[in-house]
Amino acid sequence: MYRFTFSIEEVERYTNVSVPYNYNKKENKLEKQLWPSLGNYEVGGGIRSCIKDLLKYGQLYIDKSYSIKEDKVHKMYQPVYKLDNNTY
Repeated sequence: MYRFTFSIEEVERYTNVSVPYNYNKKENKLEKQLWPSLGNYEVGGGIRSCIKDLLKYGQLYIDKSYSIKEDKVHKMYQPVYKLDNNTY
């Protein structure tokens, strides 16, 4: 993976990136939006990347030919740092 980040600030420095939009029904047009902040979940689920790199990332979970051992992939699903009663 060559172009990915968890940081909104870093995305803003890239050129040729996707842009989030919302549809304004009253004005019948798309309006550019800021990237959402994901709070505590940003590191675990907030990866921002190009589609080619996201597909490579997804292959880790389904393609047995990658050199990553299955036990290491399993570790990626385990909680590491407890933030509060129900959040890791």
